[in-house]
Amino acid sequence: MLSDLEMLKLSIIGSITASLCFMPLKTLAFTRYPVNSFSTTIADDITDIYYPVATDETFPMAVFITGALVEIDNYTGFAQELASYGFVVSTSNDRQVLPAFDFDGQLPQASQITNTLAYLQAENTNPTSPLQGIIDTETLGVVGHSHGGGVALTATEGSCLFPFCSGTFDRPEEFQATVGYGTHRFNPFSMEFEATNNQGIPVALIQGSLDGIATPDEAEGTFELIQSSPKALITINGANHFSINNVNNPPGATVDPLDPTLTQTEGNEAIAQWTAIFLLTHLENNPEAYELIYNSQDDDPLVTIEVQAVPEPSTIGSLLFLILLGLSKVSNLPF
Repeated sequence: MLSDLEMLKLSIIGSITASLCFMPLKTLAFTRYPVNSFSTTIADDITDIYYPVATDETFPMAVFITGALVEIDNYTGFAQELASYGFVVSTSNDRQVLPAFDFDGQLPQASQITNTLAYLQAENTNPTSPLQGIIDTETLGVVGHSHGGGVALTATEGSCLFPFCSGTFDRPEEFQATVGYGTHRFNPFSMEFEATNNQGIPVALIQGSLDGIATPDEAEGTFELIQSSPKALITINGANHFSINNVNNPPGATVDPLDPTLTQTEGNEAIAQWTAIFLLTHLENNPEAYELIYNSQDDDPLVTIEVQAVPEPSTIGSLLFLILLGLSKVSNLPF
């Protein structure tokens, strides 16, 4: 018979083991920050801003684009988690009225990216703003859920395609990485997947294994047609389409027929964690984050990762040297 003390020890060990299975041990080394937030309006869109609380540091921007018919109040847990890894995160409601489609509701578009970027850059120099001096105004990642992921992918191309964009869109030079959760580019009219001409912008698709709306097969088909590396497909086991939200099947959204096996908190944390790791890799050149994405795919039992990376700098240098050496032998150029 185990004593009460021994039972308590086993309980504590079990809790620690469960936590480590959920969160890769290496990620515990990442700096995490307390987070504050406030609400504002950007180009008539109600917007929430989440930012790390720190002194003498600056942080990249992350514009988050919601799913269709899903209000920003349903993303507070995810946004706080993402900001805690060291990002200034924005979420906005963008209501559109489309009489031809009998549509009136939340439908994000690419203009939110440029509008939010301009707002954050101005706030960084505003002496009355809590964001003054804490933003890396030259570094932006775009993150989207479902329809918002479609906005992010088309914006990565610099294209303006209905219903993800209206008017025109020019990808700003600050835009340096893209993450889409529960999204795909399967065209139901042509019955084919559309290519994403990302032009070297790093792209990650994060996918729930139990997503019954944007399925794993659709994510795979979309991933294969992302035209250039680096790119990653990160599947979170036990997550469904709405594991990124505060509640499963938020009001007004299309119902996912599959239930997650992760709790909503676990889903929020896992999706935010891998979003942060990808953004830290490509916005901050964080070597530990790079290792987790591109070299340590088996470290976390919660995820499966498929990647295509660009060669590391030393490899690129070696390849250039060999190319130049070959050219010198063929053409007697003075290298």
